[in-house]
Amino acid sequence: MNLLRRHPIAIALVALLLVTAFNPLPPLVDAVTGSAPGDVELERPALYTVLAPLSDTLDALTFFSLERARWALAVWALGLAAWGALRPGRVRRRVSLALAGPIGIVLLAGATVLLPRPVPRLVAADSGATIIDYHAHTDASHDGRSGWTWARLAAWHARQGFEASYVTDHNVIFNLRITDPIRLLPGVEWSVYRQHVVALGPVRPIARDSFGTSTPGCCGSSGSWSARARWESPRSRSTGAITSRIWTPS
Repeated sequence: MNLLRRHPIAIALVALLLVTAFNPLPPLVDAVTGSAPGDVELERPALYTVLAPLSDTLDALTFFSLERARWALAVWALGLAAWGALRPGRVRRRVSLALAGPIGIVLLAGATVLLPRPVPRLVAADSGATIIDYHAHTDASHDGRSGWTWARLAAWHARQGFEASYVTDHNVIFNLRITDPIRLLPGVEWSVYRQHVVALGPVRPIARDSFGTSTPGCCGSSGSWSARARWESPRSRSTGAITSRIWTPS
């Protein structure tokens, strides 16, 4: 009972975690049907499962923009420093606690960026199917990880079970012919009038300023973007069974 009184929130979270284990969500969801796909599985290494709480926390922090990450780190560091300084005890103890919080935040930020984490692997039941990533960035994008070259991108995807990936950097067309360890496919992510338009397949450079006046002008209702979409089977260019939607500017 003493433990329950001292840590009610932690014990409540553990209880909720155990309850959800009786009806867990599927690790993979079909985007069309909303149900678990029957032809793809997710292999999870034991180390991935053990470190999942820490990995999930660190991965969530990577979704912050750089500005939000700075503010979050500053607020948490100042808050923990103030909490430590206001704790009862001698001056040395309070100073130590005041420094421990910001140091922990700095270490957490470093771990978010630098710490390697085990990843699950996609496995298709159909040996003839190809698992493709339709959206991936290298360090050529402003929000890409420093040093994340196309070679490291390809190696990372190969470890996770992907056999091909479109490289869709921000406003930088990828047109290299890479086939090892996986095939990297051409693409780009255009930034036009508060929109991010992902173009897959061979694309031509565009004058982005001409698409920066309005959302209709960007999305095609005024004719700035062609409403035509060309569907291709990757079997004609690779080994997959998944089609690609390729937008081309008019």
